[in-house]
Amino acid sequence: MSRKILTLVMALAFMVGLSGMALASNTADVDQSGTDNEAYINQVGGSPDNNTIDIDQIAVTTNDAVVYQNGSGNDVDVIQNALSGYNNSYVEQHNNLYVEQLGTNGAGSGNNNDLDLFQVARTNNDAEVYQWGNSNVLVGANSDGTINLSGAATQISDATSYYNDLSCVQSGDGNEAGLYQNASTFNDASITQYNGGNSLVAWQYAPSGSNDLTVTQTGGDSAVVTQNAFSGNNVAFITQ
Repeated sequence: MSRKILTLVMALAFMVGLSGMALASNTADVDQSGTDNEAYINQVGGSPDNNTIDIDQIAVTTNDAVVYQNGSGNDVDVIQNALSGYNNSYVEQHNNLYVEQLGTNGAGSGNNNDLDLFQVARTNNDAEVYQWGNSNVLVGANSDGTINLSGAATQISDATSYYNDLSCVQSGDGNEAGLYQNASTFNDASITQYNGGNSLVAWQYAPSGSNDLTVTQTGGDSAVVTQNAFSGNNVAFITQ
């Protein structure tokens, strides 16, 4: 994808985000293939909202994706495949209760944040996720950019000396996070869940290195962690 086309895609995506102030829902679908891919999407909508973002990036070297969403119902699919370089994604979903937005009775209603993350890189994978709302979910993605509720957010580095890194903060009434990391040398994850019934399932595999996981949960909490490091160290620090 040429730089000119990429700039046009980013501009259109930004315009889609701004149009949410007048429209009920925002949709952005970005497919990129080339040497270096970048996508920046900002969606801001009224209520009720259904903001949808689908990003598929295949690059020879690097993929970068930045997503901001503000609304009552958000869905993000990010699939990144870097053949010889790295993947980097930043996703921020920020929702307020209906009663705060409209001044009406919000009983029984809430906000749902769904983030599907799938990263495959020759070298490094990095993801930073922030979700605010009543119900937040970090789960896996299918190859077509759709959500996989039965899967886990996935990071795979298939080189011999590289790593996966994930930072996730969830704040809401019902939080769920699923994580799968596979790297030859090092997997690192920091997951923080606030306020409500929190659940985490994490699986880390580093055959030639180490695994490091830090989890902080407040509420009705549950954490299941599996770590495999054949020649390095496994460290799991969980605060509930």
